[in-house]
Amino acid sequence: MDESCQTIHFCISSRFKVQLQFINVNPGPEFNHTDRQFMNLYKWSRLLNHSCRWLQRNMKGVISLSTLVALWLGLGFQLLVALAITCVLYLCMGGWRFMLVVVKTLPRDANALMTVVRLKRTLRAHARNKKGVPSLFYETCNAYPNKTCFIDVVGDKYWSFTDVDEYSNRIANYFLSQGYQPGDTVAIFAESSGQYVSTWLGLSKIGVVPALINFNLRLESLAHCVAAANVKAIIYTSELRSAVEEADSLISQNVIRIEQGPNTSLDNALLSSSAARPPLLDYDFNAPLIFIYTSGTTGLPKAAKVVHSRYFYMVNTVHKFGGMSTDSVIYDTLPLYHSAGGILGVGQALLQGKCAIR
Repeated sequence: MDESCQTIHFCISSRFKVQLQFINVNPGPEFNHTDRQFMNLYKWSRLLNHSCRWLQRNMKGVISLSTLVALWLGLGFQLLVALAITCVLYLCMGGWRFMLVVVKTLPRDANALMTVVRLKRTLRAHARNKKGVPSLFYETCNAYPNKTCFIDVVGDKYWSFTDVDEYSNRIANYFLSQGYQPGDTVAIFAESSGQYVSTWLGLSKIGVVPALINFNLRLESLAHCVAAANVKAIIYTSELRSAVEEADSLISQNVIRIEQGPNTSLDNALLSSSAARPPLLDYDFNAPLIFIYTSGTTGLPKAAKVVHSRYFYMVNTVHKFGGMSTDSVIYDTLPLYHSAGGILGVGQALLQGKCAIR
């Protein structure tokens, strides 16, 4: 039987250390009683080690609790008196440092707890009233119709909330007229801009789920993202026409190609499309709002579903805990197909009335 000796250390205190040796063997028919004793000793030593470390970390608490029990049950002190004596003992042993931290952070923690409770209550209310992100955007737009919603640094274009609403309404009414229905998926392959957000917002107004594809993808990766979300159509900007044409043979011919840009069929159709708001839907707050894609670090990108409630919760958590107001300005440098840029950044404008600079 092969034997290899290992050393086990466990601390009872910082001043007392016990060192043992045991025989490490693979249990088998020849595994005798002595070997089992060594193995059991090893297991018990590990248990004692963990117990001693826990006692070291919580010594003040253990002593205080023991004192409370002794005073109350053993010596017959009244509970309040026993608690008072225990607290004094705990503070004298250095517990005052912990209590000072508790006192200083209590207002912050209480505020955080109340914020989470209020958010949960609001989530349930929106779900009960069948509101979705488009419905909440309408409320923001009604409150700040002429306020700047997005600023496109490239092109120096300013989008007011009314501009975003009207463009997204044109998108919604056009695709509604083309027979798109709630639950359909449309991929958007475009650069980050106010038009990009208005396009996916318009689709979501009629219940179509936009799939936000990374505009840096090409060939197989691009075709995979189109197929992964089972899209009915792909909207791409004129600047990315060559990328779509390169991957054309890899993308199913059942997927409708829609080019977006000056003098394209889509933009010409939008000129005659109504800017009025489409019929308001009863949204399932737990239904998909958009698809975003993973980075594809360990393989091809995967489509991740973001539901209305998740979008709302992420946006409002950043708003509440970030200490921002509707007058805050967001400099959103991240791509808008990304969860941070497209949800945490863009959502501050759509749902909270802030201005987002791109």
